[in-house]
Amino acid sequence: MSTELPLPAKTARRLKLWDSYRSYQYLEAGEDYRAFELAPALGRVPGAALEWSEEVEVRARDFEERHLVISAHDHLSLRPADPGDFAAYRRQGRESIPYEGIAHSGWTSSSTAARPR
Repeated sequence: MSTELPLPAKTARRLKLWDSYRSYQYLEAGEDYRAFELAPALGRVPGAALEWSEEVEVRARDFEERHLVISAHDHLSLRPADPGDFAAYRRQGRESIPYEGIAHSGWTSSSTAARPR
């Protein structure tokens, strides 16, 4: 794409609503739960470059703005930066949601089907 387009309006609204909220920020780390260093919600891996025309980008952004975009199967949780902490992190039952990453996404909603036990 030859020029940078402004942030899509829907994404800009989500970022404003997000307002830096973090999972369990109403609790005290170290007292109410064990705090783990978490992998970042953004920039953890390189983004994929999309090779399409500005016309297609405009159409995609228009579609996102006018329609609901629902992710039907994503696991929305942050993981510990140290994989060795994963079991302890899961045992405490306080998995963090990557709200910042969601705010930057094009999603309106997400749903993950739970397996019956």
